[in-house]
Amino acid sequence: MSSPDRQPRADNNRFAQKYSDEEFLDAIRELDVPATKAIWERVGCSQSLADRRLKELEEADVVEKVDMGNMNVWKLVD
Repeated sequence: MSSPDRQPRADNNRFAQKYSDEEFLDAIRELDVPATKAIWERVGCSQSLADRRLKELEEADVVEKVDMGNMNVWKLVD
């Protein structure tokens, strides 16, 4: 079973991500309040997928999570 954000590719039957990192980064740049929910709604993916991908971007030091009480807001790392 494949992940919902992966689609088969012709080359060696490897998988490509359906939602690119750039789509998540664009959402963070463009949203007034880039909360997790707003990001997954903008990108068009599931909440669990957005949580996973944002965590991966955070671990790669591309984005930073800011706790704003009842929600997490994301910003690009300078």
